[in-house]
Amino acid sequence: MAKRKNHDRWFSTTEAARLCGLSHMTVIRRFDVGDIKGFRVPGSRFRRIPRESLVEFARRHGLPLADLPDAEGDGGSGAEAEGGKHRALVVEDERRMADLLEKILAADGWEVRVARNGFDAGFLAGSFVPHLILLDIMLPGVDGREACRQMRSDKRLAGSRILAVTALRDERNVREIMEAGADGYLAKPFGIKELRDRIAALVGPGAAVSGFKLSPERPIK
Repeated sequence: MAKRKNHDRWFSTTEAARLCGLSHMTVIRRFDVGDIKGFRVPGSRFRRIPRESLVEFARRHGLPLADLPDAEGDGGSGAEAEGGKHRALVVEDERRMADLLEKILAADGWEVRVARNGFDAGFLAGSFVPHLILLDIMLPGVDGREACRQMRSDKRLAGSRILAVTALRDERNVREIMEAGADGYLAKPFGIKELRDRIAALVGPGAAVSGFKLSPERPIK
């Protein structure tokens, strides 16, 4: 990264986004809600992020820091799971469904994160880099189709498999989510076995094993 005077002390939001592998808007939003500490340039709309604040933010969220000399651990991917587990991101605003999907995946050996809306989905996906994303379509704020498009625009998620999970069954909605970048589609309600079979078809049979203590034919609604 090209150096300039005082560049070792602060970064613009554009530079911070590149260093952390996030979108520019994600960094701006995280700054505006106080998740990234910094200051505004007096008399302007520009935000500046001190170096130590960027390092703290990246470490807290498990983000890699590219091209940032002397940042401890900046060379790591931030995505390696303990014990080499597969990583899954559940994007679901309905708590009961999210908890159930998380429990199923965790019982099958996945490391799981949960996002309750489309905005958090993009942010978590960029830092967690999951192998599998279970994505609801009807989400508050950024809906699942837009969230899918945003995640597909992130080069770090090129290897992630996205399974759309939704009650929308009509042909138009199925076509739209597939065109947005989903790799598969699963309509609610569905059974545990159907979910596992669909996951195995996307990421391989070794990623989903029978370990959940419910009847495999029990429907999820």
